[in-house]
Amino acid sequence: SRLRAPACHYASLGAVVGKVLVQWNGPAPAPVIDCAHVPPDKGDPKFSVDVEVVAFERNTLLNRYASPEKLSQFPAVLLQDDDVRYSRKALRAFSAVHVLFPDAVLGLQGRIALYSDVAPGFYANPDRKGGNLVEYQYNMLTGKTSVVSPDTVAAFATAVPAASRRFIDDGHRPTCEDMTLHWLHATRHPRTPPIWLELPTKDALDLDTVAVNGSQSGEMHLDVKNWTELRGACVDRLADEFGTYPLTRSVCRLELRPARTGRRSASPGV
Repeated sequence: SRLRAPACHYASLGAVVGKVLVQWNGPAPAPVIDCAHVPPDKGDPKFSVDVEVVAFERNTLLNRYASPEKLSQFPAVLLQDDDVRYSRKALRAFSAVHVLFPDAVLGLQGRIALYSDVAPGFYANPDRKGGNLVEYQYNMLTGKTSVVSPDTVAAFATAVPAASRRFIDDGHRPTCEDMTLHWLHATRHPRTPPIWLELPTKDALDLDTVAVNGSQSGEMHLDVKNWTELRGACVDRLADEFGTYPLTRSVCRLELRPARTGRRSASPGV
């Protein structure tokens, strides 16, 4: 099944994965995902990975943050959509960068969200509408992939304003859940910009055959004609609900590439 394949893929990478938590949203019966046939990573039982399915009756992106107690023992959490799968090298890169920048949100698709007292909120892909406009800066990442600390997951239920959570729960298109995550994180970690990683397509496999690094990735926005304007409206709404505009801009992008080889063994480089 669509969920079983990536879940069991991650279960085979126990040297870099501690647990796989699959969230099933909606009234239909949750699937049974059994990865018992997957041998432990490196043939070592200590790298066996628990795969758990958690079912929710309502389909809301708030569910993404609903099980912090199941994640608290891990140093970092990879939140991702169900249509992407990352290689061992990509996961090691996520882990390495998180160790270096534990207070930052990591991801793959940078966006710019700007607030002004005298103009409507602005939202754009800096690679499409960057150049002289925003000089390829970004201050948030799309929700397709987010690497965060367990504390950030837990804080979503308590530190995000009720109005912002309600907007997500009501199922608006867009929900701006990802933007809300960055607003939350930036209020808790001032002047800490997100980090945009750029991965080779082979290390970031999109199960819908569109490379996740590119601006074409994602499906929901394709069905909403005024998507960019609605995302801009979210900028104004979140600034009002949080009472602040805390996002910090960056132009830094980290590229996954092979490390130089010599006497030392080859390993992923960031």
